[in-house]
Amino acid sequence: MHISIKKMRNINNQIKEFLIFMKTFLQKIESVIYSDKKAKPSFLSTFLLTISFCYASAMRLRVYLYEFGLFRTNRLPCAVISIGNITVGGTGKTPMTIYTANLVKKLGYKVVVISRGYKGAAEKKGGIVSDEKNILMDCKTAGDEPLMIAEKLKGVPVIVGKNRFASGKIAIQKFNPDVIILDDAFQHISLIRNLNLLLLDQKKPFGNNQIVPRGILREPVSSVLRSDVLIFTRSDPKEPDLQHGGKFINKKSFTSWHSPFIHKIIKGNNGQNKKKKEKNQKQQNNIITQKNIFAFSGIADNMNFLTTLKELKYHIKGFSKFNDHHQYSSEDIDAILQSALNSNANMIATTHKDYIKLTPTLPWPMDLAVIDVAISFGKDKKRFSNYIETELARIMCHQGLAQK
Repeated sequence: MHISIKKMRNINNQIKEFLIFMKTFLQKIESVIYSDKKAKPSFLSTFLLTISFCYASAMRLRVYLYEFGLFRTNRLPCAVISIGNITVGGTGKTPMTIYTANLVKKLGYKVVVISRGYKGAAEKKGGIVSDEKNILMDCKTAGDEPLMIAEKLKGVPVIVGKNRFASGKIAIQKFNPDVIILDDAFQHISLIRNLNLLLLDQKKPFGNNQIVPRGILREPVSSVLRSDVLIFTRSDPKEPDLQHGGKFINKKSFTSWHSPFIHKIIKGNNGQNKKKKEKNQKQQNNIITQKNIFAFSGIADNMNFLTTLKELKYHIKGFSKFNDHHQYSSEDIDAILQSALNSNANMIATTHKDYIKLTPTLPWPMDLAVIDVAISFGKDKKRFSNYIETELARIMCHQGLAQK
């Protein structure tokens, strides 16, 4: 019995050592991915560059096969708008999808949103997350981003499915929309779209200009040519550079930024929700200004969330980060709560995307602030609205579609 216990301890130690090694190795890969292109080459960066070259070649070949008709493309009997990016990491696709869907609806069109539902149980088979009135799936089934879209878009159906064409057919059959908006579908070129909106992070539009895994690009920079318009996100609202895109790509471009606000505050100990409205954003932010915050998030770019909290002048006492689309276990929550208590924070903060994956009745030991972002175009708001309105009118006229 003593020997078996000793063996078990050795196995546990070996597992711990392996996990530490993998964590260190992944951190080294991440540092290479986000390093400057002119950084001194290493064995790891050269190895990753070789893989990137092979991946980029495969991506180019895939595009050519679609362009020459060797791979089949499909068309839906309505206007299709795609919102996507060409980089790994968050550029604000989900809030931009919500913004655009609301805009199209205000213009008088019947709209449906289709999202992949990444890591959701319905991703492969597809399904309806919400109809015009009710939400029909939970987070584990729909995926975090589709559920968040469904919660925010009242009267707009949301459908998930890896096969966007199959999901589009469900949309046509069930809701008969004028316009379908595809969330994160720039690379899904098997489905023909009428308008390609490409999002680029203003501060790092192409990272180090290298393809994954050497850089953050999903495909070569030349793929930007497939877009109809560029939308630069995460810009500085005080110094918007509206000509940034047109100068080096010769594309129509718009500049936007993320406006953070408190979606709701969960009162500590009693679990009661205190919902906050975006129109009281300034007042809400003052509620937790000067508070000692412990934050956690599992999004594409966790550091952006941390930067947002710092820009709002919150005192960060600790921060736990997880991978994008992370599903929180009870052990994760216990560790977060213990870290928050140990940090002497008097409030916890997380993102809306993370919050919808948590059990609503969790007994938080202190108030939890759920932070969300809204897209703002500032002075470009009217110009963007006019662009979408004009393009949809042109598409409808060209395809002989009548607004229902």
